[in-house]
Amino acid sequence: MSKELDNKVISLTSRLPQIWADETISDAHRKALLRCLIEKVVLDRGEHDVALARIVWRGGAVTELEVKMSVNSVTRLTRGTEMRERLLALARDGVPDDEIAAILTHEGHRSPHCTDKVLAITVGRIRRAAAIKVATQRNRWEHDEALLSPPE
Repeated sequence: MSKELDNKVISLTSRLPQIWADETISDAHRKALLRCLIEKVVLDRGEHDVALARIVWRGGAVTELEVKMSVNSVTRLTRGTEMRERLLALARDGVPDDEIAAILTHEGHRSPHCTDKVLAITVGRIRRAAAIKVATQRNRWEHDEALLSPPE
């Protein structure tokens, strides 16, 4: 590359976040930009729910990332057995599904089809499969005790 082109590329890199976020830039242009910047991408699917991505940039720099992947069951999650045991212990203690989901999410677990949190529906499925009944039904619409709810 010529010195002038090097300088243009260097000045462009500082503006990449702005260019990428610009709503007037089409997805096709973003893809073309990536094709100019990336030499190759190597993806190693791994055994469970995490893929290892290795991005080789033009010029030789390398970025390695762990990418969380969707899987078809809790058993395919890296920490699926641990999550299931913790979930069942909380369910046996009478903790409601939505609270269990929040606790497990806080502890770093996730649902098979959701990469960032445990869904209450996942908790319910696992609890029902283990034949654990909900200790007390929760009312979806909590209200002031002094007021009446629609069913009341």
